[in-house]
Amino acid sequence: MFTNKSKHPSEADLKERIGRSFQLLEKTLTSLRSEYEGVSSEWKFSKTSGWYVTYNRKKKRLFYLFPVDGDFTFKIVFNDKCLEQIGKGTFPKYVADMIKSAKKYPEGTLCVFDKSNFEVSTILDLLKIKIGN
Repeated sequence: MFTNKSKHPSEADLKERIGRSFQLLEKTLTSLRSEYEGVSSEWKFSKTSGWYVTYNRKKKRLFYLFPVDGDFTFKIVFNDKCLEQIGKGTFPKYVADMIKSAKKYPEGTLCVFDKSNFEVSTILDLLKIKIGN
């Protein structure tokens, strides 16, 4: 975590903190940005989480990225339309299991990934659904 509020992290700091797992994110972001215009990132600070990054497309929040030493937490919120499409898709079983047990919020269902369950192709398919809804 980046807990020093006065020291705004850089992309290089993010890459260093996450380590080798950053490759997964880099592949995802490269594909996402090549397919969709207007994908941007913004650093934010939380007293409980420290610095984290939000990724947006235009005004739509795509996902949250929380750096951890040697890992990351990737959070994405799906509305009901997205969940319906995901249910009709051919996603790995762990995605359906995650959705069933996920925390529900007024804005949607929170799914959480880290390097142990982050598959670039699956995440890109999920983001495609999110962008389309």
